[in-house]
Amino acid sequence: MTKFRYALPLLAIAGCTGSQGETFLGAPGSSAWFENAEPQAIADYFGQRCASYGFSKGTTEMAQCIEAETQLGKSQNALGQQADKT
Repeated sequence: MTKFRYALPLLAIAGCTGSQGETFLGAPGSSAWFENAEPQAIADYFGQRCASYGFSKGTTEMAQCIEAETQLGKSQNALGQQADKT
């Protein structure tokens, strides 16, 4: 059991891999992810979410959805950080 004590923190430090093979810290949608992920990785992540809502790739509506979802994610993280400080 003792040898596994360090495995979880090491996995967290190692980071995540995006859809294009890039690596970044933090889970998608987290504050660390927003700070470290490439803009295209962020757009791809939220693009998949918007596609699940029924928006078509390459449309103005899809772009607006991606922008709205990105801003919502950033806002939720900011509010979560403020709550942690109180």
